[in-house]
Amino acid sequence: MNKIFLILIIFLIFSSTNTFAAEKGSKILFTTKPESPGEFENVTVSIRSFAINLKDGLVIWTVDGEEYTRGYNLSSIDITTSKLGDPTFVTAVIKEKNEKILRETLTINPTQIDLLWKSNSYTPPFYKSKILPSTGSIINITAEATFKDNSGQTINKSNLIYEWERNYQKIIS
Repeated sequence: MNKIFLILIIFLIFSSTNTFAAEKGSKILFTTKPESPGEFENVTVSIRSFAINLKDGLVIWTVDGEEYTRGYNLSSIDITTSKLGDPTFVTAVIKEKNEKILRETLTINPTQIDLLWKSNSYTPPFYKSKILPSTGSIINITAEATFKDNSGQTINKSNLIYEWERNYQKIIS
């Protein structure tokens, strides 16, 4: 009997903290697939919320200020991004039966990053293809990022800051 009472108390404590934590920050959480979309790329935008029940609420999606779709239990949409430097604004409005309304906006800025790599592996003479890495070889990676501002001008590459990770650990260079 004491174990059941203890489990009930722990459940009540954790359920109240989760509700409180959801009230502090953003009430609608967005996810995109792919995470960093490029220009003219198909993207799935999904939402979830711990503050409101998406199944009972009417979800209204707008893309760049125009209504895209609406419906109940509509937690994701598929859109296509714009060109580089042209952000796409995705807004989700959720209306619950008790007239509670939540609204959040996601801004998607298309980017392009080219990763170039080369290996210092051995190749036989007259080998005409790319040198593939072998066990123990060093691989050099170069990133070429292309970002454009809202006016369509390419941002100077010397103003970009790169952070590199290897095995989920930051590499300080």
